[in-house]
Amino acid sequence: MGQVILDKNPIIKTVVNKLGTIENEYRVFDMEVIAGEQQFETEVSQHGVRFRLDFSKVYWNSRLETEHKRLVATFKPGDVVADIMAGIGPFAVPAGKSGCKVYANDLNPESAKYLTLNIQLNKVSDRVLPFNMDGRQFVKLLLATPGGPVEQLPPTAAAEADAADQQGPAGQQPQQQQQQASGAQQQQVDQQQGQ
Repeated sequence: MGQVILDKNPIIKTVVNKLGTIENEYRVFDMEVIAGEQQFETEVSQHGVRFRLDFSKVYWNSRLETEHKRLVATFKPGDVVADIMAGIGPFAVPAGKSGCKVYANDLNPESAKYLTLNIQLNKVSDRVLPFNMDGRQFVKLLLATPGGPVEQLPPTAAAEADAADQQGPAGQQPQQQQQQASGAQQQQVDQQQGQ
């Protein structure tokens, strides 16, 4: 099967079979080469943006191309975008090309390496800043940076964020959350006492 794909598509050099599903923090999956070269680095283009990547070391899903384009089309030049799990940059780099200031992060060191390369490849180094850290730490850094993206938000954003914080998960009010937490803690204590 793999050789047939190679024969019918002379531009393709490697055919792989995914083994299993994504089950790790870097969002990559095991694969086997079923035809062609043992070479996983490639370059793809989406809507005039070039992306270089090593398919065996980073997350990439070409089926998300339409979603990438749809989301980036909602941004306006001058918008500030924080991409917490940016991967190799399918949102961050096009957003930078459209005139946004982008803070792009990924936990996977290989993704961060290719993100930086793709920023340079697409000449958006002045608008897209890459990071390689845990998403929670990245958000804390953005919130704590004087003059950073949080200070560039419109005045209503802080009020909206406060309101969302007060609302909590699934529209619950803080009092409901507290009651649920107290109930769960009491159940845990009851279980420990019963042992």
